[in-house]
Amino acid sequence: MTYRPHIRLQAGGPLFGTEQWSINLNMRLGTDSGEPTGIILDAWESWTRDNVQDAYDDVAAYIQDPRAGWSSAAQLGYVKLNVIADNGRYRNPGETVAVYNETPSTIDGTLTPGPAQVALCISLLTDLQRGRASRGRFYVPCGAFAVDATTGRVSNPVLLDAVTAAQDFLNDLNDMPGLDVNNPRVVIASNLGSPGPANNVTAVAVGNVLDTQRRRRGDLPEAYLDLPVTIQ
Repeated sequence: MTYRPHIRLQAGGPLFGTEQWSINLNMRLGTDSGEPTGIILDAWESWTRDNVQDAYDDVAAYIQDPRAGWSSAAQLGYVKLNVIADNGRYRNPGETVAVYNETPSTIDGTLTPGPAQVALCISLLTDLQRGRASRGRFYVPCGAFAVDATTGRVSNPVLLDAVTAAQDFLNDLNDMPGLDVNNPRVVIASNLGSPGPANNVTAVAVGNVLDTQRRRRGDLPEAYLDLPVTIQ
């Protein structure tokens, strides 16, 4: 089982001061015909070096977009943009293409923080309804969203803002500079195959129920406050 060669964008940084958040997105360049090898992948490596700053700027703009719902407790510490080989690891392990923010507090979300284990799920859709690499997702450490007083779900105007901000973010990534033949685009990649598929993301969706990340909830240290009960 192997991956088709692709490019991984990873972004992350401090969350609530002592924790870390991160998201991963995969990208491809060129057309879908044939598999890039040798000199083409070398050109991909060059493209990542030329465009990592632009990717950083796109992530920063998304975090600071008031429509997106990012928590002000989430700060941008780095953006990495690297070619991934068929084994799922960096093609060039001796070089990490990245932009680091030495003062993460200068780029953070705009919403008042919500509960630490709650996140907004951004679903990435392809033209496939099911099967390998048909859907993907990433999680935004979200702030205190306004909810409908009757249903307890995220209100429609807030939901529209969030999905539009995510759409703009993906469109910005797909429009990174370079020769037109580069044709950068966000994809869903799978290693289920030889190689597995890498399908273009053609739509983005956001649901009106916030996600509780159970793994993250389990990792959060919890302090208790107790008071005595008087027995008469």
